[in-house]
Amino acid sequence: TVGTVTQQSSTTVASGSVISESPAAGTSVASASAVNLVVSSGATPPPPPPPPPVVTKDPVYDFSGSGKSDILWRNSSTGQNVLWLMNGATVASAPALPTVANLNWIIAGAGDFNGDGKADILWHNQSTGQSQIWFMNGGTLSSAADTYTVSDTHWAIVGVGDFDGDGKADILWRNKSTGQNAIWFMNGGSIKSTANITTVTDQNWTVAGVGDFSGDGKADILWHDTVTGQNQVWLMNGGTVASSAAILTVSDLNWHVVGVGDFDGDGKVDILLRNGSTGQNAIWFMNGATIVSSTSIQSVTDLNWKIVSVGDYNGDGQADILWRNGSTGQNAIFFMNGGTVASTLYPPSQPVAGWTVALH
Repeated sequence: TVGTVTQQSSTTVASGSVISESPAAGTSVASASAVNLVVSSGATPPPPPPPPPVVTKDPVYDFSGSGKSDILWRNSSTGQNVLWLMNGATVASAPALPTVANLNWIIAGAGDFNGDGKADILWHNQSTGQSQIWFMNGGTLSSAADTYTVSDTHWAIVGVGDFDGDGKADILWRNKSTGQNAIWFMNGGSIKSTANITTVTDQNWTVAGVGDFSGDGKADILWHDTVTGQNQVWLMNGGTVASSAAILTVSDLNWHVVGVGDFDGDGKVDILLRNGSTGQNAIWFMNGATIVSSTSIQSVTDLNWKIVSVGDYNGDGQADILWRNGSTGQNAIFFMNGGTVASTLYPPSQPVAGWTVALH
């Protein structure tokens, strides 16, 4: 039975306010019981924060901007240079680049120095200390720029990567006498700034790889001690070592770090190892400086076969493995799906005499 409701007080509420009852509407209440009306703001709650931006990376050694890695060859006898523009294991085209007959000039690395989405070639003269960048448009040399000459030839280029996250490759140097280390932050062929980073005086420690281990869009540094088998990752923030951590020591010195690449497509590079005695191969899947998991992959017991490069040759976002047989001149690609060799295909052979894959 509906009774009489006596109002004890009144107020004006703002438009959009929400009014709720206590007890809830439809509840039977005894005579003389109180019924409360509760006024609350009807404002829409703030939306959740947007997800962090997805860090996208161009495949390493992609000279054509196709989203697939290419293969650069140099002849250590004649100074000839040839670029294979790849589509999977197929050589789409093989333009000859200018010959550099002075063999003091070595290809020290490659990266996108001008931010156009295409890899460029970094040269270093081991005799004079000169450095030069070839800006590439596929198989065409668009222009070249000399960078600063480092006359102290103890300094060597040991890596290329985007350390400051500006979309342009930078240059990592190491002094093989003093153990000093430095980064040149590049804008095209110009040195934007430089930074000295932590000195590592023990020359048994070598830079085994450069890549983004943490997924923050900035390159980090992998170190390996060739005497103890220790390994360490420096997580970088520009020219600062934000943190460093030791990872698993491999005391069997037949095992070597032979490449880094993102094998599982999670935006963080992983570590590829090969046993130079048994032909075993393994991948460490990394999350920063932590080994999340590891897997053995197909052994290659014929030790004439060497891992010569890591890149994404089919453009699926997962690193693949390039092999070369130093006896026959055959080449092969393991197309990887995480820790599984999904398929093995064979690009054309390249004569053994003088010809080597220039980018590792």
